[in-house]
Amino acid sequence: MFSGAGGLSFGFAQTGRFSIVAAAENNPNARKTYLRNHKNTRLYSDVKTINYQELLDSLGDIDVVIGGPPCQGFPMQTVSIQLL
Repeated sequence: MFSGAGGLSFGFAQTGRFSIVAAAENNPNARKTYLRNHKNTRLYSDVKTINYQELLDSLGDIDVVIGGPPCQGFPMQTVSIQLL
């Protein structure tokens, strides 16, 4: 959930102990990046429209749900200071 560009998914997959099978992200640019990095993952654009029963029926049990908080951009004050 709230997968962004897929950094958390990538980290979990790199352990070799997790298969990332579905993700949700509503930002179009993050979705494009996510799909480039996770080609075999179902990517949903809105968590509110996912049919979770269908997801469970098609995938079986889900062991882990990963959710990332929104990343905040750098404050403009920091950028201004660095430019000086």
